[in-house]
Amino acid sequence: MFVLTVTTADDRIGGGPDRCSIRGCYEGTQLAGVAGSPRLRTGKGLHSIGLAAVRVVVCEIPEVAEGTPGGSASGKPGAGNSRYLAVGSFAGQNAGHNHRVSVQLNHTIVSCRDQQRSAAFLTGILGLPAATRFARFLVVEADNGVSLDFAETAGTITPQHYAFLVGDQEFDAAFGRIRDRDLPYWADPGQSRPGVINHRDGGRGLYFEDPDGHLMEIITRPYGGGS
Repeated sequence: MFVLTVTTADDRIGGGPDRCSIRGCYEGTQLAGVAGSPRLRTGKGLHSIGLAAVRVVVCEIPEVAEGTPGGSASGKPGAGNSRYLAVGSFAGQNAGHNHRVSVQLNHTIVSCRDQQRSAAFLTGILGLPAATRFARFLVVEADNGVSLDFAETAGTITPQHYAFLVGDQEFDAAFGRIRDRDLPYWADPGQSRPGVINHRDGGRGLYFEDPDGHLMEIITRPYGGGS
């Protein structure tokens, strides 16, 4: 699995040179160039574009793949292991220069029995758009572009924890849906305080389970983000 960054200066997409990036995954052996057919998972608000209009840079972590400008993960020769990807700009005044892209969570895989049921449950509670198909996964994308990719399994499912930072209005809406469905909820991850919410960091939060027992959390303040 390689990390793929596509950069375009096509003004039809908006934003001008070097301002529109689409990140996704390229599954295969070719490391760089526009040949082949990488499959893009576009971010929220971005548009799918033809590869003829772009240049593609593919790199691995920690070392940049052969053919990537700069020759190292930081874009500087001999930089060695790095927490950054080198992304080449191929249009506009920054043509030929490398930029550092911070490391971000892109997606996580969520095991489930019935991906349609699980994806619909989560989008229904959180008020997110309907899940989309990507290979064998059903993908639920949050507003920051991070996605939960639901994958069915017949094996044992070990419950995991997924926390969502939401606005006050979104919390009210989700909390209302939880109560409308008569779903159990708790103020704590140990599930010792049922039927109440918490007020950590001056915000509001609660926990609830999805159909496979994964512990979901919604909070209006990040931990440590308030009084």
